[in-house]
Amino acid sequence: MSYYKQAIMRSQAIISDVHPDLCNSPFVVDAAFYEAYCYYLSSPKPELDQTNTYQALDALRLFMVRYRKARMQRNARNILPSCVTN
Repeated sequence: MSYYKQAIMRSQAIISDVHPDLCNSPFVVDAAFYEAYCYYLSSPKPELDQTNTYQALDALRLFMVRYRKARMQRNARNILPSCVTN
């Protein structure tokens, strides 16, 4: 598991313990998209380790399923094919 994924998991656990109402924040959808987008931006060339690329694919797919009516759906759909071809 990558360092970033571990950090995200730890921060989610801390936040949910400290303030469980944050899941109802209007920024949850944006945060989910930008998490996926950050993995996409950190994806390396095809000949290198593709862990971040796989994480970007998983996060983008999860975002597209969870937030079907989000305003960033089009962005996610546009990024997804470039993860596969990179």
